[in-house]
Amino acid sequence: MRLEHRYLVWTAVLAAALAVYAQVRDNEEQSLNEGRSAPFTATLTVQEAGRDGAWREFYARHLKMRLKVVFKAEPGVPPPETGDIFEVRGWLGKAEGGARKLWVIEPGDYARKTGERRLKPLIRLAARLRRDFSRRLGLGLERDGDAAGLNRAILLGERYRVGREAREVFIAAGTMHVFAVSGLHVMMVAKLLMVAMALCWVPPRWAAAALIPVLWLYVLIAGSAPSAVRAATMASFYFAALLFGRQPNATIAWALAFAAMHLANPFNILDAGSLLSFAVMLGLLLMGEYLKPFARTPWAFAAYSFAAWAAGVPIVAHIFGRVTPGGLFANLLLLPLAAVEVALGFAGLAASFVFTPLAQLINGAAALTVRLMYALSYAVSSLPFANVEVKTWGVWDSLRWYALVALTLYLIRIVYLRRRAELT
Repeated sequence: MRLEHRYLVWTAVLAAALAVYAQVRDNEEQSLNEGRSAPFTATLTVQEAGRDGAWREFYARHLKMRLKVVFKAEPGVPPPETGDIFEVRGWLGKAEGGARKLWVIEPGDYARKTGERRLKPLIRLAARLRRDFSRRLGLGLERDGDAAGLNRAILLGERYRVGREAREVFIAAGTMHVFAVSGLHVMMVAKLLMVAMALCWVPPRWAAAALIPVLWLYVLIAGSAPSAVRAATMASFYFAALLFGRQPNATIAWALAFAAMHLANPFNILDAGSLLSFAVMLGLLLMGEYLKPFARTPWAFAAYSFAAWAAGVPIVAHIFGRVTPGGLFANLLLLPLAAVEVALGFAGLAASFVFTPLAQLINGAAALTVRLMYALSYAVSSLPFANVEVKTWGVWDSLRWYALVALTLYLIRIVYLRRRAELT
């Protein structure tokens, strides 16, 4: 058995054990606010400040839940900031955007600041940089708040800036994942830094050593979403191989990242965003063997887009009871646009430190790109059968789907290779 396959087998065993453990712990919380039978009360530390206005928001974590606390602003009371400690009493709502809402809206409910937690210097630095970067990404877009919000959501993971209408459009089109800071963003940062250090004649080993902490700083700035942490963890293992003079292997890096993240927090096995992130990456790695013959053909991107979409279908169908065929077609155009938008966003951010008018120009181009992304998603979401509600899938439904996808890819590969052999 090849080394990377052994890693995958042991990772599967670990995943099964963690799933059982996390499910048992999760059952202890099932009575929590079931049927609104009782209010939810907790002491929370603000991880990220959200929208500020007549209604204020902040994000916090309680056990396995990421909470979005929504409460009415009081005159003269400053908005919450990272590190503030709040006592809250409210009602839990549905999960939205990777967080479960905690509404402080009924008589007797409250959200009051009781103290401040002394933050580590790195966390304080990340929070300060996040506010500064968010301001810079909005340069030149003062009159286009929607585009500025989408730009900030994609680059910094500030999904609360995406309006309800836009959110529903992207969800219906199966393209909401572009707002999750993930492998696309992390690898874009990695490539830019590797190119910059190569131009400075920095050896690959030392370039990797300098790259890893920068990636983690970006993940902290972007809010440490599970998909971003997964991407940074996998990239860290991948580039760490260079430090030890070994050949990097993406499959081994995936397995080590999965083990590290789920040993640190077994509840990640129940997190939809984390599951999708790992499943899509694993699908690309495993299906890559079948897709290699298409690597240099015009169909290469379509084949990899299908692999990524197919890997996530069972998870979405199991958790949300939906299948989004429209997402397969939307991503063929949306993912290249997302890559362009991310590149423009980083370029505009860099330009803001040198020449503000240039940053405004680049941010305008990024705004045009996100407008195109919205228009594309809206067009796809309007198509019949773009987003289909289905009965929640079980384990056997998921296994049958993966078997069907594997068989389809295998047959396509065989037919393609035979035709190519006949032509040569």
